[in-house]
Amino acid sequence: GTAPAGVVFSGFASGALWLTTAGLIIAEPMRTTGLSERLARSIALRVSHGYLPLIAGMVTVGLVLGFLMPSSMARVTLLIPIALALAEHSGFGPGSNGRTGVILAAAFGAFLPTFSILTANVPNLVLLGAAEAQAGVVPHYGEYLLLHFPVLGLIKAILIVLLIVWRYPDRPRPVAADEVTPKPMSRSEWKMAAILFLALAMWMSDALHHISPVWIGLAAAIALVLPGVGLLGARALATKVNYNPALFVAGILGLGALLSHSGLGAHLAAYLTEILPLAPGHNPLNFVSLIVTAMVTGVIASLPGVPAVLTPLAKQLAR
Repeated sequence: GTAPAGVVFSGFASGALWLTTAGLIIAEPMRTTGLSERLARSIALRVSHGYLPLIAGMVTVGLVLGFLMPSSMARVTLLIPIALALAEHSGFGPGSNGRTGVILAAAFGAFLPTFSILTANVPNLVLLGAAEAQAGVVPHYGEYLLLHFPVLGLIKAILIVLLIVWRYPDRPRPVAADEVTPKPMSRSEWKMAAILFLALAMWMSDALHHISPVWIGLAAAIALVLPGVGLLGARALATKVNYNPALFVAGILGLGALLSHSGLGAHLAAYLTEILPLAPGHNPLNFVSLIVTAMVTGVIASLPGVPAVLTPLAKQLAR
């Protein structure tokens, strides 16, 4: 009886839920067609001739896949086996600095810099849904990328590379291996690449055509499951796609709506304005205060919980 069903289940009416669902559907044929692995391997193998290029290459692969695969879990799952194979090829045995560095580069590169890409991670999608529901603001893909990618994407990726090379120094000792000529792209890979290219082009130009990223993602997902396309059948759609992240997004958005509806959000905002040193004209201090608030919230409520909890407080904190 805390809130009506329309508030509790409001996450199911959010665009963020459907963009998450679209991303989960897109990730599955990316994996089954082999296109994602082809892209990852082709980039990684070109930069495996030195330790710094190898680490930079793995981080770059993760960042590039952030544009193509809207699921950080799918990216990490794809890249870790490739990272292990590259570590073996470079002569990095178990427990070596090089092996640790390559795996960290794959994991961090697929996750941390991709927060600058609106469709790449669940917390971003929670922010998208919460901003739309609580403030009537729908971020554009292109504007979000332009605002965040130079620092949170590019500079963060460079820092990850430098820190890994500094903390886990090593030198590759390539192991001789038979050269395997890559197979030409299959018909399914070409179809997947075409749909993905169109979706990415539409996402990056949404400031011009004003079509929501949600509709673009759903259009790509629907194209993949059309009978004539043959990239994702009905059985795979029902059994292979993991919908748990979508249900999580719906639940966490419902939590944010519940905070706002119950009045608890207003009480939390009032409490924060009393204890935080927020003041007009003190932008550096205000910025640090909000960052610390988000960090503490993340420890308590998990990372996707940060936008769900703090977005309902944003208007009052801004005032």
